[in-house]
Amino acid sequence: MDVYDLAVGIAAELGPGWIARREEYGIYLVSGDARLAADEQFNRPGHLTVAGCYPKTSAERIPQSVITVRADRGVPVITREIRRRLLPGYSAQVQRILDYNAAEAYEDGLRQVMAEKVAALFPGSHIRQTGYRGQYTEVCTGAPAGACVTSHGDASVLSLDLHAVPAATALRMLEILAGAQS
Repeated sequence: MDVYDLAVGIAAELGPGWIARREEYGIYLVSGDARLAADEQFNRPGHLTVAGCYPKTSAERIPQSVITVRADRGVPVITREIRRRLLPGYSAQVQRILDYNAAEAYEDGLRQVMAEKVAALFPGSHIRQTGYRGQYTEVCTGAPAGACVTSHGDASVLSLDLHAVPAATALRMLEILAGAQS
């Protein structure tokens, strides 16, 4: 079975915008944000496996979209099976990932703006992204008295980690915080 030849036929059947590509790690059917990997199933010769590939994301628990079809059923049947069994769930999942990525990029921007405002208050401070997926933005000020200000999500709440702050300054800050909570 020549997977690339099948992919070329399937791309033509799927319609305008779909192309077959031979890449370093395999054969792909590509259209816009959709990428489907096509390969002969390793333990079932003559069977074509088509699997949805997702855009890069930090979203967790992405369900797999995979189907297997006997290659000898022909391009029209394989294409029909892709449309019927794979594309509906896969396309919906790609859209969820794109929406998630857009929301995450928006929050990243909000955190960056907040970090720049905080850093402007403390010349010499530095900004860094932290956390498993870079979802925290942290501004650290200089020593000896200093602080780390961390934001998460949309930066509407900040975490303050103060160190070596003179007692009188710390008490004034705590009075401001106590007043904001009452």
